[in-house]
Amino acid sequence: MTRKLLTLSVAATMLLFSCKKEHSNPTDSSSNKTYQVSFNVSSELTQSTTPLISASSSQMHTLAAAKPIPVATAYLTALFYDANSKLLQRVDQTKASTTNYGTISVQLPVGTVYAFFIATDDNSYTLSTSTNNKQDAAKMPKGYPVISYDNSYFGPPTTSVFTKGQALNITAPSTQAISLSRAASRLTVVVDDVPPANTSYTYTQAPPNNALDLLSQTGEHTNIYSSVAQGLNPTAGQSGYTYEAIIWPGVGSTHSFSGYFPSLTPASINKTLFAATDTIKPNTRYRFEGYLTNLRPTTSVITTDTAWNPTINKTFSIKRNNN
Repeated sequence: MTRKLLTLSVAATMLLFSCKKEHSNPTDSSSNKTYQVSFNVSSELTQSTTPLISASSSQMHTLAAAKPIPVATAYLTALFYDANSKLLQRVDQTKASTTNYGTISVQLPVGTVYAFFIATDDNSYTLSTSTNNKQDAAKMPKGYPVISYDNSYFGPPTTSVFTKGQALNITAPSTQAISLSRAASRLTVVVDDVPPANTSYTYTQAPPNNALDLLSQTGEHTNIYSSVAQGLNPTAGQSGYTYEAIIWPGVGSTHSFSGYFPSLTPASINKTLFAATDTIKPNTRYRFEGYLTNLRPTTSVITTDTAWNPTINKTFSIKRNNN
């Protein structure tokens, strides 16, 4: 009797284990499936110009001045993340050592993948991730990349920074053409005042957009500074002082240019270039020119025309004197 009960107990245990095994949740094999995806990366070759405001000649104002800028990138990085911000793959290429610079092939899992591309002529940037506690973090999910430059509080040291960020739906092998856009913009300020001795100028961003959010392609404030200013020293008595800076695009930062004129009352004069509500567009050249004060040139300026008139061609012959 005891042997029969033991046999029945073992049988019941095996049956129970068999039932649990049959009703366990099977692993979805498709979740581990990957496909080869290739990318052919190129860059846009021109830089556009968009005037921001229109003002009288006594104020700083923008002048449209479109100017193509040649592209020369030497470093390319591609980053691939899943929907949970986990880095899946990173590919780094250098033009000097990569045979097919700009061609990338990777194995990516089925589903949503976030792809980010960075091409530059200078790979000194710092790559970090959004921590979701910055000024503009609400626009970017936590964990996706931002780039910044350690030695620059405003923007990159070069206009040759080309980026792209997009979501991909991976369902099959594919080859995709990726066109990167110039991420940065160029700011030029020309001051026509004739500055007296001890005059100084200051360019300020508050808060500074010191990093680029690769998902939204806009500037982001990630450092500890509420404002960053750069002091400038014009030459006394010389008008046309020119200041240039490379800046990240975006909204939320106030850009201003001010002058300190010790001989005037008030001595400090400030002009707003971009209000916090203005959107700075990527791949755009902004040029502001005008007067901060009424200190205008009083003497005539002598200029020279260095262009030659059309050449006049004449024939001549040499007569030999036989005497």
